[in-house]
Amino acid sequence: MDSWGLADIGKPGMPNASSVPYLATTPKDWTSTFKTSATEDCITLTTDKTVGLAKSYAIEFIFPHHEPYIDVRWNVENKTPEKHPEGGWLCFPFNVSKPQFSAGRLGAPIDPAKDIIPGTNRHLLAVNSGVTCHNEETAISVCPVDSPLISLGEPGLWRWSMDYIPTKPIIFVNLYNNMWNTNFRLWQEGSWSERVRIWQSPKEINQSLAVKSWEARLPLMA
Repeated sequence: MDSWGLADIGKPGMPNASSVPYLATTPKDWTSTFKTSATEDCITLTTDKTVGLAKSYAIEFIFPHHEPYIDVRWNVENKTPEKHPEGGWLCFPFNVSKPQFSAGRLGAPIDPAKDIIPGTNRHLLAVNSGVTCHNEETAISVCPVDSPLISLGEPGLWRWSMDYIPTKPIIFVNLYNNMWNTNFRLWQEGSWSERVRIWQSPKEINQSLAVKSWEARLPLMA
């Protein structure tokens, strides 16, 4: 990779990996609270042990009493601006052996193992609805309501290969990144939240993925 591509995502002029080595971290020391109402139960995890990445994080797990899905809401307070390459993820590992995936792309769902031209980006996908992890016995769908970028099997920022095929039953939802320089902010900061919906799909996985994802993104208002 050379020319404009390297200048766009290679972060030229910044310290290299020997000066600022790669670090993967997960916040620790979470505390939990539980609330219930006439319509739902909610478990909230919070922590301020952020290794300087933000003031605090919170993750809400919402269980409606009369709907077969789980809503997850991630919240960050005062994220620290960072100009070095970074990305944040929600990781959803599922108990699905020999997983296959169906990703709701613009126009139609695709199988990332078969429907993406070799040599193009299989590590990071933008979904128009959501993504399903399935085998012959079960199927679990995920709709990233507020953040369309997902990776399958492993985090996909700054990764390239000619023929990557995901083999692990893990869906990563990208919360933020500063991978691109041109036409994008060089860092992310502030306070915001992002939502993800999870449900078990029937055998008609593509129909369920489209319908349930758009119900999550554009719910009917009474």
